[in-house]
Amino acid sequence: MKFAVVTLAIVTLAILALLVPARTTASVRPPDIIVVMVDDLGRGPAQRLLKRLPTLKARFVDSGIRFANAYGETPLCCPARAGFLSGLHTHNHGITANHPAGFDQTRTIATALHDAGYWTVLVGKYFNRPEELELPPPGWDVFEIKSGGGGNYRPDWVARTTAEAVSAAPVTQPLFVVMSSSAPHNARGSWLPGPSPVHEGDPACKRIRRWHPPNYDEPDRTDKPAYTQALPPAPFPDGWPLRRHCEALLSVDDGVRWTEDALRERGRLDEAVWLFLSDNGMTYGEHRWPFKLSPYSTPLPVWASWPAGRGTSPRVESRHVSMIDLGRTLAALGGAEMGWADGLDVNALFRDAPMEIDRTELLESLPDGSEEPAMGLPAVPPWWGVRTTDGRWRYVEWDTGERELYDLTADPWELTNVAGDPDYAETEAALAIRLEELRAR
Repeated sequence: MKFAVVTLAIVTLAILALLVPARTTASVRPPDIIVVMVDDLGRGPAQRLLKRLPTLKARFVDSGIRFANAYGETPLCCPARAGFLSGLHTHNHGITANHPAGFDQTRTIATALHDAGYWTVLVGKYFNRPEELELPPPGWDVFEIKSGGGGNYRPDWVARTTAEAVSAAPVTQPLFVVMSSSAPHNARGSWLPGPSPVHEGDPACKRIRRWHPPNYDEPDRTDKPAYTQALPPAPFPDGWPLRRHCEALLSVDDGVRWTEDALRERGRLDEAVWLFLSDNGMTYGEHRWPFKLSPYSTPLPVWASWPAGRGTSPRVESRHVSMIDLGRTLAALGGAEMGWADGLDVNALFRDAPMEIDRTELLESLPDGSEEPAMGLPAVPPWWGVRTTDGRWRYVEWDTGERELYDLTADPWELTNVAGDPDYAETEAALAIRLEELRAR
């Protein structure tokens, strides 16, 4: 009798196993993680642009999480990318200019996830001047970059090569993939390649509204730092044009669609965690500044998507997150730990789960300043700043001795600098102390 019962149980379990969909078994392993990183894209224009890009719109805008208060710590490519990879503050990972010499490649999200069993892929831009580092870096199974200054490669090459790498990856391992495009940096008419010829004049990008926020081409900047005082009027009086940015990003849209197809073939599309972000933010004529590097350039466009983990209802996440949180968070979702990181693990936000974030300020900085950047703009002095996570205050100290303080509740576009105003002296003093504490960590 006991033998018959055991036999019946075994047969029943076997039948049930046949009835369970294959993806249920697959979902036992950690999720595939796909990062779509673009180059030099501000948060405000990104919200307008993604609505024109069909795959990105469906994946992120219509069914994902928009992080309304995501910020980069340093608005410059190499420091920002080092912050994402390492999870460290800029002054701790040590990459403070636009070259990566000295970056510790042994402690990154790639090494953490690789050690946890992930097949890791990076295609496209790694750092400016990557030849200063030992290549290929540890932690990457597939490392396909084209160098030459900032990366002389086309966005369509990045899109195609990423999808091909996903298709060729082992089916027995979870994937960590970074599709790192040069778009839309190239839309500024620089030496980088422009939009793919197949997307020149694409109807999806026609009649896209120009970027013209309330602080665009600000005429009175006497309360702003001296480096902004001699800036000429914004080159586009009616607002910054976005059509070329849209055309350039259509290749990223292609890459996401092709990567989705490759994941679908693996039976893992819905299980994948997706993250869309820019390496750093940009300003497009706000306060007349048409570039990055400035404290006005720290807001980041960040979206996440994870159908298996949270469903597909779109929502806006208002809590403040930093670029240095994102790598550590993705590692945690993959079952890895970046214990050395300064950033926080906020993976509960990716699950729509309750979470208390024990942090009252975000640190922002350009510790070494910059030499004269492109387009004949003045050099930007070194600066350090804090942004309170209640959304109220923004405070910046410049090596020149200048200060900026903004009440973001009353003045969200930072039109009136109240640093030095006696009515705000107590707040300014408290934030100065807090900034000194964060710089010492």
